Amino acid sequence: MLALLLLACGGGADSGETWRLEDAGLFGQESYELLGLNVDNSVLDVRVSRNNTGLLRGAGTFSLELDGRRELPLSYGRRGPPTMVTAAPDDSALLIGPDGLRRDGLGWTLDARDVDLDLRLRLTPTAEGGPTPEAATTSRRGRFGAEALIAAGDLRGVLRAGTRDLLVDGWGVLTRRRGDDPPALRGASRSALFVHTAGFSMGIDLTGGAALCWARLGDEALDARDCKLSEDGRLVSFDLRPGAPIGGLVQLWKQPNAQAELRHGLSDPEVWLLNAVFGRPTRSLRAGAATVYGPGGSFAAQALALTVRYE
Repeated sequence: MLALLLLACGGGADSGETWRLEDAGLFGQESYELLGLNVDNSVLDVRVSRNNTGLLRGAGTFSLELDGRRELPLSYGRRGPPTMVTAAPDDSALLIGPDGLRRDGLGWTLDARDVDLDLRLRLTPTAEGGPTPEAATTSRRGRFGAEALIAAGDLRGVLRAGTRDLLVDGWGVLTRRRGDDPPALRGASRSALFVHTAGFSMGIDLTGGAALCWARLGDEALDARDCKLSEDGRLVSFDLRPGAPIGGLVQLWKQPNAQAELRHGLSDPEVWLLNAVFGRPTRSLRAGAATVYGPGGSFAAQALALTVRYE
């Protein structure tokens, strides 16, 4: 029965503009991801998701990972049945109980509250950090798309966890991924790089045959459709040529490294089955220093690198 639920073909919506989890088949998933780099060089990885892939259709998960150079890593999560999930019809909010994301004017607000946790952050787009067009792939199972709701934004707020208080003042990216053929159910690896400095933002997110790529210099959107990304240990290179005369190198720091468990929202037998078929997934978010090369010379920036691997 579990194999049929997870591996059988299910129908769903075929349009990214009208896609709704309520109308999707067994493979339907929707996930909001907020990735951030704080002024103290700690990294934040937040995921708010709901899916039909488990035994409980429409269940949701909130996951948070925080890692810094000096403090111990912080991990927090909440899983909820459909009765705990609030999804706004206009895509302006996704909440799992009291935890989740809400659109707030031009920005988004992130809240999480528990006995030992109180978090409130706001991500506001910078001049070069507006939304991007959706990148999508289509298969026999249906359509899966990804887009940046905020390509680069100012991230500010406060996190309190036990005796730990953290003032957040940095930058971040907010993406949304949803559809009927999620790469995670195909064991598809993911490599993503986000680069930001005043007046420049770039994102390359490669997974499951889909490439979500963008670049903005000031108020000008660059042609990033030819985006390329390669990794060699802690050295990452990117290239937008010939579409845009932009390339560069990122030296990732050894720490921080926010690592997360995936397969949230699934039962233990379902997790065992998927791991047996595709391998155990590991998700890692790291930060580093970027050097961007363009027609006017080079300049420094900060970077976030996200990987998902199956072993």
